[in-house]
Amino acid sequence: MKRNSCRTGILAALLLVLPVLSHGSENAITISLKSVALVGGQKVLLGDIAEIRAASEDVVKMLSGIKMCASPSTGTRRALGPRDVELKLRDYSIALSDISINGASQVIVSRKTTEITADDLRKVIRDHIYRNMTWDRKGVTIEFRRDLTDISLPAGDIDLQAVLLSGTNYIGPQQFALSILADGELRKKLPVRVNIHVFQKVVVSTRQLSRKRIIRADDVELQMRELRQTGKTPFLDVNDVVGKRLKLSVSANYMLYHSTLEDAPAVQRGSYVTIRGKKGSITVSTRGQAMEEGGIGQDIQVKNLSSNRTVIARITGPDIVDVVISTEKQEERR
Repeated sequence: MKRNSCRTGILAALLLVLPVLSHGSENAITISLKSVALVGGQKVLLGDIAEIRAASEDVVKMLSGIKMCASPSTGTRRALGPRDVELKLRDYSIALSDISINGASQVIVSRKTTEITADDLRKVIRDHIYRNMTWDRKGVTIEFRRDLTDISLPAGDIDLQAVLLSGTNYIGPQQFALSILADGELRKKLPVRVNIHVFQKVVVSTRQLSRKRIIRADDVELQMRELRQTGKTPFLDVNDVVGKRLKLSVSANYMLYHSTLEDAPAVQRGSYVTIRGKKGSITVSTRGQAMEEGGIGQDIQVKNLSSNRTVIARITGPDIVDVVISTEKQEERR
């Protein structure tokens, strides 16, 4: 329906302008075929393949808008000649008596294209990784696991979009979906597999360290290592591990992860502590011994060395505890 409407519109316009032309040679219409034509749209127009001359600009405009055929697909060609033009003019009921067709005996028509190189495709993937990863870019290399090839698309506004399909940590083997759009329309979607090698300075042990050891500055150092997709997060700063306690024994040159360490307890089991208690406006303190370990804010059992009784106290600082419940409740908990 749309095609017939377009054809009817051109025909109606031609019927209005053609009668004004006389049969004299000075007003004749000349259609000079080109030898080569590049088209950018979905259809080949007469104006794409020929130079049209006429006394009336309206006639030139109307003839130029006649559709000859659909545009060839990208990478292919189509040949048109004088006979094709004559048949198309007759299809529009246009008399050929005042029209001269000359020029090339054959027009080779091809589609205007936009070339997207393999380097363009790789750059989109790299830029996406660099933009979203948390690693230092200097320590990252990206290996493409298969060759990408150049792509030709019909001319238009090209947009390349990359989406990570596997995980979010941008390390090790990863797969992307690379979408190629022309004028907002999806033309191709490519799977792209890469291997992201990440080399970073991480915290490692300088010697064999036993479980529950509190890390000292000389127990650790920074070494350049390639990170693996283990699901564990390594420490990148020595200051972040000093003072923490090991959850397990480790060998020398062991990479320390967040899951390897824990906060050191403020009070160790068996250590001597200061027990503080408040009675009215008076605060008293005495010596005690921790019966269990704990961190600040935790309640633990502490033995009062003066009375030889065990009380429940809350850790408020390194080796400092405050009695937090009454004597009666202390008796109940015992």
